Amino acid sequence: MLRIFSLHLWPEVSQHERMNKKIIPNEILFSEIRKIIASGKEAVFRVKGRSMLPFLKGDCDCVRLGPPTDIQVGDILLFESTPGHFILHRLVAIEGEIFVFMGDGNCYGREKCQRSHIIGKVNAVIRENGKEVDCNSASERRKARIWRWLLPVRRYLLAIRRRLYE
Repeated sequence: MLRIFSLHLWPEVSQHERMNKKIIPNEILFSEIRKIIASGKEAVFRVKGRSMLPFLKGDCDCVRLGPPTDIQVGDILLFESTPGHFILHRLVAIEGEIFVFMGDGNCYGREKCQRSHIIGKVNAVIRENGKEVDCNSASERRKARIWRWLLPVRRYLLAIRRRLYE
């Protein structure tokens, strides 16, 4: 079991474009990711889906996930919304003990969870070409904040992006 996941530990992922693609059920994958993060290491995995466009491209980008410390609005977090259902979305609000999330590629719909359901925090995005983007940098936080402000017109921006790039 550990051999499968040793490919996902940082810094071994620097060769991620040469890794063989392995399909692992989410429950097993995220169970192992929890163990890796609890041991003080970072885990890297390829994201799926379109809910985090334009910041994360499914089946292309990888994320480097660390412990969920110093959580702030704007962070991208991995959490378990219901048992066995894992989501990687951006934190948009904290309402007392409840954390509210929304995907960057979503125009409406939010998920909520308690702090105990948060598994990890994305520290970096690793693009398909190997370039690493620090999610905690001032420029990335600024881009995310501007994208949140564009929520009223996000639907149109995403439609334009889809027509141009897909």
